[in-house]
Amino acid sequence: MGVFKNRHRIKICFSAISIVVSGCGGSHSVDPPLVDNRIIAFSADSGVSRGLSIFLMHADGSGKVRLTGEGAFDQFPSWSPDGSTIAFDSDRLGGVSRAWAIDADGSNPRALANGYGARWSPDGTKLIYTGQESVSVYAVYISNADGSSQRRLTTNPAGEVRPAWSPDGRQIVFSAYPDGPDMNLYVVNDDGTGQRQLTHVSGFSDEAVWSPDGTRIAFEHGAANQLAAVHVINADGTNDRALTPLGCGVPSWSPDSQQIAYQCATETSLPRIYRMNADGSQKRVITTRGYFSIGPSWKPVE
Repeated sequence: MGVFKNRHRIKICFSAISIVVSGCGGSHSVDPPLVDNRIIAFSADSGVSRGLSIFLMHADGSGKVRLTGEGAFDQFPSWSPDGSTIAFDSDRLGGVSRAWAIDADGSNPRALANGYGARWSPDGTKLIYTGQESVSVYAVYISNADGSSQRRLTTNPAGEVRPAWSPDGRQIVFSAYPDGPDMNLYVVNDDGTGQRQLTHVSGFSDEAVWSPDGTRIAFEHGAANQLAAVHVINADGTNDRALTPLGCGVPSWSPDSQQIAYQCATETSLPRIYRMNADGSQKRVITTRGYFSIGPSWKPVE
């Protein structure tokens, strides 16, 4: 069950960087991309102090703005459907990581739920997240949007982690080990019924997220005890294809389902945020070299 406890695996891939960055998703151009004013939230350090903060930037990497202060580990942001609020994981309360929320301008911080990886339903009325069921079991919970009326969604004895909604709000995808050593993706109805296995591969499949148009699911996959790569499957689990080499993960779709932001690390660089087309083409690095940057989340509305 160790992988359930370790929410934030940092994956390192080994390559060389020259004029073109290679190894974290193919060849990554470092030339400035075309102007793109869409917004991506992510977490990063300051380069000089402890902890991580939540930042915003344009999808071309420009206009970075810090939303949370230093000293805590504020990480893995997730937007509300109307773009007004950002959920994130933080250990700012007694050193215990749990779900928090802030307004999109960084104001009004408040504890959201006793868990991590919180995501609002598409209609904004519910929340799903990973919580601790017992000492060794983590499970998917569902609650009201403010974190009240919490209940466990599924009944897998070994637990499950990192849920994400379908665009219509009727289904939830998550990662689990129901039988055997392999972590696969599963889908369940929003009332906890109708669970079915989506992937059937060895190793681990994790960090799944539905495309806004509902046709595909991006996730990270790797062999046991190895690095991951960003993969995409059709929503029915077919046509699995890797979009990046090893060392990449935590994908996030653009609002039009045409691009994916993700994190990667190289032998000569800390984890950084990248962007690519949904077919894996035109990969670009969009955060600054020398800073630890992870967990991108594309704002769902313009």
